[in-house]
Amino acid sequence: MKMSGDLAERARIESSAGVLLVTSRGVLSSSREAAILSQRIERALNRTGLRRVVFDNRDSLPSVESAHDYMWNWIEHCSLIDEAAFVMVSSVRQWRVELNARQRGLRVRGFSRLDDALRSLRSSARSAIRLRVHVPKADNGS
Repeated sequence: MKMSGDLAERARIESSAGVLLVTSRGVLSSSREAAILSQRIERALNRTGLRRVVFDNRDSLPSVESAHDYMWNWIEHCSLIDEAAFVMVSSVRQWRVELNARQRGLRVRGFSRLDDALRSLRSSARSAIRLRVHVPKADNGS
C-alpha cells in the first residue's frame, strides 16, 4: 500500500527538545525519494544544529529495497548524525534495525514507543555518545 501525496506530506521533520524527529507515513518508493528525504533531513540538521535523529516509522510500511539501502548507506556516512533511533510497530522490525546497525558499526536502536526513543537520545546527548562505534586498529608492530 502506497500512501498518496508527495513526500513532504508523508514525512514531517521537526525539532523536539534536542532531537530531530522524522515522522513518516506510507512507503519510500524509490532511492530518489530516499535521496530527497535525506537532503531534507540534512538541511534540518544544519539549520537546527541537532545531531540526534528519531525516525518514527510506526505509520510507515517497509520501503522498497533501493530506498531502504539508500537510507542505511546515508545514515552510515552522514557526518551530521551522532546517534539515531527508529520507532517501529513490530518487534521484528525493531530487531532488523538493530541488526542492520550492528553490521554497519552504528549506534542505532529500535524502539516500540516514541517517548522511549526520545528519552534515550536525550539522555545520551548529555553523555556525548557518537553514532559510529570506533574500534581501535590493531597494532601490527610497525
